[in-house]
Amino acid sequence: MFKSDTGKRLVIIAGKRKAGTTFLFHTLQAEYVPNVKDRDWPETRSQIASFFASEATTGVIAKADALDDLDSLLDAIQSSGGDPESVHVIALDRAPFDRFLSFLAHERKIHRKPISWILNAFEAEEERARVALNRLQTSAISVTLLNYEDVIHQATRPEFIAGLRSVPTQTRGNARSDILPFFGAISRIVEQPWYSRVRDTRALSGLKKFYYSVLVRKVPRKNGFIRCLVLGSISGPVDGQRRITGIFPAKTTFSTRIMDFNGHRGLLGPIRILWQCLKASVLALRGEIDVVYLAISRTKFGLIRDCLLLTPLRLSGARVVAHVHGAEFENFYCKDKSLSKLKAHQLAQIDAFLFIHSALKPKNETLTARSFVLHNPLPQFARSRLEAPKQKEARTEASVPVFGFISSFVPEKGLEDFLALADAFKSKARFQVAGGVHPKFPSYGEDMLARITQHETITYLGYLNDPTLFYETTDFFVFPTSYVSEALPGVLLEALAFGCLSIVKRTNSLPQIFAQTPTHWFDTPEELIQSASHLLKSSPAKIADQQAAGTQWVNHNFPTENAWTRAVEKHLLGWEDRPEIRDILSTSDTK
Repeated sequence: MFKSDTGKRLVIIAGKRKAGTTFLFHTLQAEYVPNVKDRDWPETRSQIASFFASEATTGVIAKADALDDLDSLLDAIQSSGGDPESVHVIALDRAPFDRFLSFLAHERKIHRKPISWILNAFEAEEERARVALNRLQTSAISVTLLNYEDVIHQATRPEFIAGLRSVPTQTRGNARSDILPFFGAISRIVEQPWYSRVRDTRALSGLKKFYYSVLVRKVPRKNGFIRCLVLGSISGPVDGQRRITGIFPAKTTFSTRIMDFNGHRGLLGPIRILWQCLKASVLALRGEIDVVYLAISRTKFGLIRDCLLLTPLRLSGARVVAHVHGAEFENFYCKDKSLSKLKAHQLAQIDAFLFIHSALKPKNETLTARSFVLHNPLPQFARSRLEAPKQKEARTEASVPVFGFISSFVPEKGLEDFLALADAFKSKARFQVAGGVHPKFPSYGEDMLARITQHETITYLGYLNDPTLFYETTDFFVFPTSYVSEALPGVLLEALAFGCLSIVKRTNSLPQIFAQTPTHWFDTPEELIQSASHLLKSSPAKIADQQAAGTQWVNHNFPTENAWTRAVEKHLLGWEDRPEIRDILSTSDTK
């Protein structure tokens, strides 16, 4: 039971969002719980009066619109017989971003306004709440501002109430995500008129109580309110863009629909595009999409496809955020004059651009104003290595070094250079290859596979779902790509995280992006062999220092998958585009 050790009667003021309020009623096990919730002020005052007329020491009052209602609630408590010396008010709140998600869901459901309108409304409500909080500092009744998560996890601990102080908490979490899956699943039912006649029956109340007390923690966390459409390469062969884009639907709190771009160039490609265009138009007409997350294309074919899909969604008021994963964006959209009008139309439809490194941002001023930098996340298996570091076995003069290569077998990935290196050092080192034949280049891939399997010093590992063992057993990672889109290769980040020293071909902006890492560079196969020879002659101590520098750089500059997804969500909702919103809602995302 949630009780006070200070001798004061506790008044718990829960938010008016029904899902969170209902969850608290059953979690806190308060002695007094009102029969009505989220109602007009006369009924709220009746709740307060009933609580003070009872002998209960703890009560929940279900009326608080942000913090601006709290001031009126304190007046109602005093007018109902609440002695300021014997009452302590606990106002439950959420972190700013979580408040915004709830506000957005509520306003879209009631008013169906564009997100830009809702941003302005939310900003105004936050300003009123801030003013109200300042007024509360002089209240005769002691008030503590807590977050849902803190209360839920500590409600049964006696020491939690003993030291209550009238100050806001510094760290705040979110409990809504635990109950939203259930609430979203029954949302269509609760909107029916007949539901209002049965929702307070004993049987339904018992069912809800059973759910919240027993089943809620077993439900996957998914927000069913913010409706996002993902346009990009999600399935198909493993490559960098698909690995990054695929994180979003897996970890986001949004309700996500996916239109995959894989297979558009096949025989049924035109039919697939027409079907997706029809689907996008229907979603737009029905107003079912709030935001669009686009892995923007950099080819003429992809440009036309993107424009066809985005036009009806943009007309419906959906916000569009494009994530630029490749290095050739500026050349294609700004310098290449072909299809210039269509490109201008496409860029005008996009509200914000996310670039994976500042070196890739375009110099065009109109685009720069809408451009942000968001580093790609470090995959979980590599992040685990950084969090629980396992030192590579120290190299000695007698140890046999291992050179590694990992990629699909694509002509521009430079596999021939790696094979030439293996030929040059087959008596001094061992070599291992992970990856395999790419479906777009079957003939080339089969030829490379035959050469690899026939080589006496190369171990072939195939495609790896978890390349941990590959990186742990690799001393020197070779990245000989000349791929025109190479921007921030995930395999290089993974190699650095595992303490592998990298030998990389000078391509695009890679020397600028990886300038602060212990990377060795080459332009020709001859320079690759020279770099490898130099590394083989390096002292074990020097190699160890370079390994430590690489892991430290990755750990400092690249987020976890969860932190990355959180940042993408904020950009999709327009948080990072609005300085005034950012100031109101500023919180720190930790790794």
